[in-house]
Amino acid sequence: MPIKCMGKRICLISTPMLKTPPDTYGGLEQIVWNLAESLCELGHEVDLVAAIGSREPPKGRLIPTVKPAGRVHVDWGEYEREAFMRYKDEILKGDYDVIHDHSWTLQIYRLRDRLRCPLLHTHHAYWNLPGVPRGRPCLVALSMFHKLALESQTFPARWEFCYNGIRVEDYPLSRDKEEFLLFLGRIDKIKAPHLAVRIAAASGYHLVVAGGSFVSDPGYLDAVRRMCYRHGFDFMTDIGHEDKVQLLQRAKALLFTTPPFPYPEPFGMVPIAALLCGTPVLAFFSGATTEVVLPGESGFLEPSVEHAVKVIRSGMLEEIDPRKCRGWAENFSARRMAERYLELYGLAGEEPW
Repeated sequence: MPIKCMGKRICLISTPMLKTPPDTYGGLEQIVWNLAESLCELGHEVDLVAAIGSREPPKGRLIPTVKPAGRVHVDWGEYEREAFMRYKDEILKGDYDVIHDHSWTLQIYRLRDRLRCPLLHTHHAYWNLPGVPRGRPCLVALSMFHKLALESQTFPARWEFCYNGIRVEDYPLSRDKEEFLLFLGRIDKIKAPHLAVRIAAASGYHLVVAGGSFVSDPGYLDAVRRMCYRHGFDFMTDIGHEDKVQLLQRAKALLFTTPPFPYPEPFGMVPIAALLCGTPVLAFFSGATTEVVLPGESGFLEPSVEHAVKVIRSGMLEEIDPRKCRGWAENFSARRMAERYLELYGLAGEEPW
């Protein structure tokens, strides 16, 4: 497909909520950065539309918009509209081969009739926008499960999917594990770290909860903090990359506790990071966890807290080979993500879906 040729000009649109890449937590913004870097490494020029203070791509430029919101409780639609007004003229002058939108409210589609290049939108959660986007964009989900969920949830449309990708070199393998369990992720009800606390307490293991504070319910975050302190568990927020990697390398297992209802997991980046470090993942059957965790090889999928506790007590986690964990996780590399998106860019130019 033509887009695979060297020297294509690609525009990636991130959100203005956090910097790209984020300072600590911010899954969407980190994915956009991973994609930008990998596309540049594959020989393409990438312009990145992102909040002020974001990083410039290795081959391309940063198009800064507004200061990052840095908090959840703002009018996301209005904030993205303000960012759009800052970047729209640059987009129209850009002469791009493809524009790839990752924003929440799809402001770029206000320019659809004035753009001459393919336009894609990757949606990083569940659909909460009214109506059909103007121009029927080429829509991309994060996993096969996410694709099927969005196709059943939204207006009649076909979705493609591309797994999120992580830079494997950023998460070195370690075979030396310590006797503690780890929850790493946003301290949010939909990620359910309180269930990780219950699992650890019932299994008799120490737990480290390390998470992002960019959340909609600070009261829930405080409740999880109190639960941890009551059990003598460690609780920390907004730690840096190096600290996260050390925890992932040392943990006996990662507890990935997103429940199947009401918002099953669209993908799950943290399990991939843990597996790259050689740390098995104990997760619930929740959305795309069946695509990310290979039972018996890279971890276990269980239906409840009680079943998860039985796995830990049984000693089966010790039978998981850290090298197999990493081997499986390398299927979700940033380079593979970029190569898949290049296929989708070509398809959008020739046979838009």
